[in-house]
Order: sequence, then structure tokens, then C-alpha cells
Amino acid sequence: MSETKDTKNKHKSRYFDTYIFKVFKIISGKHGMTSNAKKQLNSVLCILANIIQERCMKILSVSKKKTITVREIMCAIKLTFSGNLQTAILKECVESLTKYDNLNQTSNRRSKHTRIGMVFSPSVSEKFLRNFGLCKALISDNAPVCLSTALEYICFEILSSSIKYMPQKKSRLSIREIYLGIKNDTEMNTFFVNHGIYLIGEGVKQNFFSDSDEKNCRSLCVTDEIKKIQGVYDCLFISKSFFKKLVRYYVVKHTGATKLNKNMVTILQYVIENYIVHLLQESNRLSIYTGRKKVTGDDIKFILSLTEGEEITVTCGTFQQNDKIQEDDFSDISDVENC
Repeated sequence: MSETKDTKNKHKSRYFDTYIFKVFKIISGKHGMTSNAKKQLNSVLCILANIIQERCMKILSVSKKKTITVREIMCAIKLTFSGNLQTAILKECVESLTKYDNLNQTSNRRSKHTRIGMVFSPSVSEKFLRNFGLCKALISDNAPVCLSTALEYICFEILSSSIKYMPQKKSRLSIREIYLGIKNDTEMNTFFVNHGIYLIGEGVKQNFFSDSDEKNCRSLCVTDEIKKIQGVYDCLFISKSFFKKLVRYYVVKHTGATKLNKNMVTILQYVIENYIVHLLQESNRLSIYTGRKKVTGDDIKFILSLTEGEEITVTCGTFQQNDKIQEDDFSDISDVENC
């Protein structure tokens, strides 16, 4: 019975989870890493592996070949990245491939990537190249080594640039530091922007008030409260229980489904909150520019007309008369008030 309990409670690693933490320990052995930052960086590496695999398949269709080799992967890397980042990735790939070719397979029983000096396992990268069994193309022996080297170098660059922005009092790397490290790296930032990759919960927004505005603006206490709430609830300022009830109500109403994925609700809440925060920030800037200390509905309408291209009518109230919710759905009144 104890063995079955241990197998059930054993954590299953998702693709690059364990390798990301090993790379971070090479960079800084004193600090740790939050699970949110690890999961999102893992998602970024998975997206990158899928992008390279799709471009390799397009190259094969154009060249009318049936095998993905190192040449196709390097060509996909050239199409994906640019500048010094591209040359650095290709250089690391060439060095790891030379070590792999000179490796004596009968010298040691350890895995190949550990003898080469790599952290990322080529077997995981091979799954992405084969599209988890859906790809009919053949894979060469050293192609997964090249892809693993590229992914490991990207992970190393992101973590090494992110650790510079860690406060001295913090002991774990959060998603905020990763966001700042990517944003201040021009080549990495262009890759994220061109492919539409965004980090969820980029941390507390920095104060955009100038020194002259800080003396006269009374809403700084509000921003301080928002920062405290975001620090406690992981950059979420809407109650999770209320938002989940709200999403479940509309999902049941329009689709009839009764079960919701927890990660789906969290991602949806992050997206909606980021949109609301961006809208209120732009409206606040407009009110400060006009010399007022309060954001009005006209400010929000004006920002919406600029972003959407046309003026949008904003009505008060969260529900219409036909969309009445039963009392059992919102038994906790404090959740409604917090929203």
C-alpha cells in the first residue's frame, strides 16, 4: 500500500520542468524559483520547440525531403531568431554537435547529453520533432541534440538576464524578474513580440507618475493598496471564487458544461485583468494630462474609441434583467463587493 501511495503522490515532470531548475542552479545556487515562473518558462520553451518543428516541416515540403537533419533545424533557427542571439545559438549548436560526434559510445554507461555537458535531454526534444507521434518525417541521430542545445541556450539567456533584476531580500525568482529580463533584452523581446508570446501575470506595474504628480495626486494610496493585493494574490485583484462562479454561470448558460479547468479560469482571469489594468492606466494618464484627479466614464470611452477604432457605448451594471443569477450562486456577498 505504501508503494502505491508513493507512486500516486510522485510528481510527474512536464517536458522541461526539471531541466529549467537545473540550469537555474548552475547560474545561481543560492536562489530558488517559483512554480509559476517555472511553468511559464516551460510553456515558452514548448512553444519555441513547436515553432522550430513546424518550420522544419515546411522546409522539408519545399526541399522534398523526408528526414529532419541538423541542416533543417539550423535553418529554422535562422528564420526564428536574428542578430547576435542567432549567431550565439548556432555557435553553441556546432560545439555540442562536435562533442557528440567525437563521443565514444562504449566508454561510459551514462546518458549522452550528460557526457557532452548538456542539461536538456535530447529525448524530450525528439518528441517535439516527431510531434508526439503525429509527424511522418524521419529524424536523424544528431537532430534532437541540436534542438536541445538551442532550447538550453535560450533558457540560460532568459534566466541569466532575469536574475539581475532580483531584489536582495527575495530568495526566489518570480515571473516579474523573467518579464523584466526579456523586456530589456532587445533581441529576445522582438522574438516574443513577433510570435505573440506573453507572460501571464507580469508582476506589479511600475508607477508611471512623475515626481511633480506624486505630490499633488491623492490616488497614490490606491496604487499602494493595489500593489499589496497583487503581491498577496499573485497579481490578481479580482476574487478568484467570484470570478470562477461568474465564468461557470455563463459557461453553463451558453454551453451546458458543468466542469471547468482550473488553469483555464486562471488564464482567462489574467487576460481580462491585464486588459482592464491597461485600459485604466491609459484613462488615468488622460485624466492627469487634462489636469483632473479623477477618471471619468468619458475618459474610458475615449481610450476605447482609440483602441478599437470606433466609439463603444458603455452601459452600467454587470447583468441585464434577463440574466438574473440565483442567490445560491453568490452566497458570499463579500466576493461581489470585492469585485
